[in-house]
Amino acid sequence: MNIDPLTQTAIGTYNRLFANKIDIPLLEMFLEIGIGLVPLEAEEPYIHRLVRLLAEADNDETDINTINMRLQQVQNFYNETIATYELAGHLDPDEEQAQRLEATLVAFLEMLDVDEVRTVLQAMSEKAVVTIAVEYGFEVELMTVADMQGLERVVQAAFGQLEVLTAGFFTLMDISQMLKKGAEEDEFFGFTVALTIVLSTFNAVRKQQIELINKKPISLEVIRKRYSGKISQLFDLGRDLLDDDTFSYRELGLSGKNKKQLLALADEMDLYDYPFEDDDESPDFFAVTHAWWALSEFEIPEAKVLFVKLLERSLSDIEDDWMPSMFRKLVVPFRASMYEETVSSILDESRDQWIRIEFIELLGDMLKHNEVDTERSRLIIGQLFAKCDDPIVNATGISICKEHGFSEHYPVISTLYEKGLVDYDMDGDLEDVEIAFKMKTDRTRPRQRSTLFQNSRVKEIEDMLPTSPLERTGVKVGRNDPCPCGSGKKYKKCCMKK
Repeated sequence: MNIDPLTQTAIGTYNRLFANKIDIPLLEMFLEIGIGLVPLEAEEPYIHRLVRLLAEADNDETDINTINMRLQQVQNFYNETIATYELAGHLDPDEEQAQRLEATLVAFLEMLDVDEVRTVLQAMSEKAVVTIAVEYGFEVELMTVADMQGLERVVQAAFGQLEVLTAGFFTLMDISQMLKKGAEEDEFFGFTVALTIVLSTFNAVRKQQIELINKKPISLEVIRKRYSGKISQLFDLGRDLLDDDTFSYRELGLSGKNKKQLLALADEMDLYDYPFEDDDESPDFFAVTHAWWALSEFEIPEAKVLFVKLLERSLSDIEDDWMPSMFRKLVVPFRASMYEETVSSILDESRDQWIRIEFIELLGDMLKHNEVDTERSRLIIGQLFAKCDDPIVNATGISICKEHGFSEHYPVISTLYEKGLVDYDMDGDLEDVEIAFKMKTDRTRPRQRSTLFQNSRVKEIEDMLPTSPLERTGVKVGRNDPCPCGSGKKYKKCCMKK
């Protein structure tokens, strides 16, 4: 079926239906659908709830044709609402799309008076915050974490590398708080746009998750049949040998001559993403990572490009921390030849922040092993600081300066701290830098907190939260490792999302 986004004419029709029969403002209905657009659990789909509400509102005297017409209107409204949220999710909407979305939201707002709009927006932003917290498993922490810094850690852990979700969640909290404090009428349109865009973003992620859940996996038998001969031994090695530094894949009779199949298995995403049972420590999964290490051991040049591709892929996956935890070790044989690519990735403002961080740390490894020109590397870090406004990337660059004594960058580092462009949680505050540069020997003031929320309205939300600080352990645990909490479960099935 061809679904068009909502139009002002359609909005008038639907408003009469919902306002007269169900007594719910259309703006509320629109945002309510956005909050739970794609149900992840086997619960009542929102369209069924709308139909049920409408059926309860009609009395026995309503003729069947009228009921059918109204049910069709409900179906159309639901479908067109979905289309409108998809319109809001366009990364680069053209002028016509933007005007269409604006006209839709203006039409919703014009149907309510100021107090009603405020009530709807506040209720929907609060409901969205709670719904998302429940969906991602941090509803308890939302009510108990003591400060904004602690809450940010919880939220970032829940969303992983999907930073857009973290930003969206705090946008919802920000909107709710400003409405409580008395936002002006001329701000309501901006709030409605922001709510719509944030909800469309969450729904886009939900759709991807649904597609992964519903995707019928290829059988392990079919995957195994793709690999024959000596390479098939990798399917039976399991996890333990990954921790054995003395093991060589040459013991299996493998060598660089197996390059083609090793490259294919190393990029075997059907196996890597296979939905193994919760308690299944199947050795099949680890065949992919064994292929990575074999390529590294045999110094296959093509592996360098593959590893970077897999790193980029893994950083977009909430649950995947295998490649980031191994990347810098895997590329050791190629590291000295990766300098130009490393510099390019560090200085590329359009790249994902975590990719840049990996390459900054890779530059640190190169410096540590005398594989690059130190003076040129000093200049690269200076170029990074001159343009970068990402607090976490800057903090990682500062850690390189501290470790390798690049004290000439102290003036610009000091300025970055003053502007709030360094995340203290990553590598300490300015006094830590001064001690590392031997400008002083001991601390003279308390260590400062993260700057991420100091210059934001989001900080106001701290007043609403009870106290109970949550500390970050800093421990890196693989997703299939035993959970550090001692439950006996895998980390990915226990505390990882907490």
